[in-house]
Amino acid sequence: MQVWGVVFHADSFTDNLFEQGLALVDGSSQARIKRFYRREDACRVLLGRLLPRVLLQKRGINLRDVVIGQTDAGKPFIISPILQDRIGFNISHDNSLIAMAYQIESEEKEPEADPLKIGIDIMKVALPRYEQSFETFVHNLGDTLTPLERRLLEDPSALLTEKLRRIYLMWTLKEAYTKAIGYGLGFAFNRIECNVLENTVLIDGAAPRGWEFVVFSVNVQGHEVDKQELYLGVVARFIGGDEVLRMAFRDHDEGSWFLQYDAPSIVRFALEGNN
Repeated sequence: MQVWGVVFHADSFTDNLFEQGLALVDGSSQARIKRFYRREDACRVLLGRLLPRVLLQKRGINLRDVVIGQTDAGKPFIISPILQDRIGFNISHDNSLIAMAYQIESEEKEPEADPLKIGIDIMKVALPRYEQSFETFVHNLGDTLTPLERRLLEDPSALLTEKLRRIYLMWTLKEAYTKAIGYGLGFAFNRIECNVLENTVLIDGAAPRGWEFVVFSVNVQGHEVDKQELYLGVVARFIGGDEVLRMAFRDHDEGSWFLQYDAPSIVRFALEGNN
């Protein structure tokens, strides 16, 4: 499993780069991207469309030799006759960061591992600008939280920074898992319980076997000069086996599992592969 993080700043992503990147994606993607009112949102979605393309290029795979399949739930995946493998991938974006998690069938250790069951979600760790307070933030999440999760968020002994970490860990884990199984918002979030103190996960009251939840954080340069933004992310994936796993916390600087790029570089990589 590997994660790519792409740092996006609107002022360094020129209109020319946007148009060049847009020309590389299919017509339906172009139409969807053009419908966004805010340019920043269109750019983030475009970069998400380009990431699988760049992944294939870096592995020496010609796009003409690739088939995009879909699971029964409609989740896309890559089939490459060259690799003779299926490549599962998932995209997430928030503010200044776009991320892709992927895994390749032959690189999984357990024979029953499913490379298509992978999901990622990332979020900036900050109170949303439309929320008046942390309390209203929790209230507006409604019944997506379990009673235990709500108690952990209402803990009077926890500082605001810790409460924000907790709520985003809960939310990104729920998002990542539902994206991994291919249901997204069609799966009730209160069926998933994330105990951020014990680092355990329950699905419908039971510990999921064979699932790994990788938690990571990334600091990136924000839109404002000399201001860092903290992002929290979770990758959920089915690795097989009968083991019940706790959440695994990884440092993005350790090993080669996390690679970071800037947004203009992704467009340039995609253009190189189109020549």
